[in-house]
Amino acid sequence: MIPCLLQRKRTRAFSLTELLIAVLAIGLLSVLVFPSLAQAQRRARGTLCQSNCGRIGLAFVAYSKDNDGQFVPHAEQAKGLSNIDPKMADVQKTWIALISAASTEDLNKWRCPESTKHLGKECLGIGYTKLTEQKTPQSPRKISDIKNPSRTVVFGDAGTVANLVTEPDRWQAKSLGGACVAPHFSIPRSADWSTDPWRLVNRHEGSMNAVFADGHVESTRVSRIGFQYPETDVRAHWDGH
Repeated sequence: MIPCLLQRKRTRAFSLTELLIAVLAIGLLSVLVFPSLAQAQRRARGTLCQSNCGRIGLAFVAYSKDNDGQFVPHAEQAKGLSNIDPKMADVQKTWIALISAASTEDLNKWRCPESTKHLGKECLGIGYTKLTEQKTPQSPRKISDIKNPSRTVVFGDAGTVANLVTEPDRWQAKSLGGACVAPHFSIPRSADWSTDPWRLVNRHEGSMNAVFADGHVESTRVSRIGFQYPETDVRAHWDGH
């Protein structure tokens, strides 16, 4: 018998079992990889926010040095001077405009990317303390009025919250709405503490970025700022004592 010189090449197809195994493997990889990528992205946004807060801290200190040690006001009236709307003759310059002018930095670099991701690109996501807002003899007017600037929080991840509960770590930011351009955060010594919904929030995987009066930045939890403690308590890092 003469052997056949040409032999048919058989093409082997995947079986149903093999296809199911491949689909399950891809699904398992997706379950393992995608959350890790999402977590890495959140951490990257938190790190960028910390860097932006560092810029705010430096600008805050620069403004103070240029103004005889004064705290930057929440807002001041200015005639014909504004980077908010040049068409307005009399405007209210916010703390953002004031310290950005002192540092000549681009305001857009200071936004919290985690905040803008959820709340819109116009939201800064960083609030300024109400510590100096009240015009009383007890309210500090200069950084030198604060007993421990390195332990007094003046800026941080902030938002308006719906759950004004006593446990600070449970505060969760909702949409900041139209007021998100120049936010603040309320403190227990404020007259409207129980009604003003602006608070510091743990926006970055259970933590927040805090800027202290000496300009340095720390990643911490809202509960460590000590809003749950009374004024003058050594654990209350919001009152300047």
